[in-house]
Amino acid sequence: MPIPEDNQGRSLRPVFKHDGVATSRHKLFHLPRTKEWQLFDLQTDPREKRSLHDDPASAGLLAEMKVLYQEMRTYYKVP
Repeated sequence: MPIPEDNQGRSLRPVFKHDGVATSRHKLFHLPRTKEWQLFDLQTDPREKRSLHDDPASAGLLAEMKVLYQEMRTYYKVP
């Protein structure tokens, strides 16, 4: 769909670009533009309202999920 010439602003598409991995309980995704990680416990927070990425108690889980993230990127040959 073409963008009307009188439309102001810029696309938000780059802001929402991210990739990640999920298990049956947890979800991790990376926002490359801001270099930010988001980690959610889908069992206790199904609406993904509170990221655990900076919670010291979740540091081990974050490390495990980052390993899984890298393994999946390697497996699917994501640059």
